[in-house]
Amino acid sequence: MMSRDRRKHLRTPMTAKLLITHETLGEKIFLTRDISDSGVFVEVNDPEWLPAVGDRVRVQVQDMPVPAPIRAMKVVRYAEDGIGMQLVDEDDDE
Repeated sequence: MMSRDRRKHLRTPMTAKLLITHETLGEKIFLTRDISDSGVFVEVNDPEWLPAVGDRVRVQVQDMPVPAPIRAMKVVRYAEDGIGMQLVDEDDDE
């Protein structure tokens, strides 16, 4: 049986450096694999730095001409090679 793709937005392949900050794991820089209007997939090559599904993180794109905004995201899925994260409202407590 095939799994149903529940994505609402088209994914675009894109490699960018992201600084991800987690409450207990600290900060680490990772590369994106793709982005969409609602989220991003990040290649995680460090099994010691792996937030749980549902964890909130803060994300900032690196190497921009000016500092990029810091955005709140939530880990929504794991894959063998990384994690999928969804943008969340800064005021959302879930």
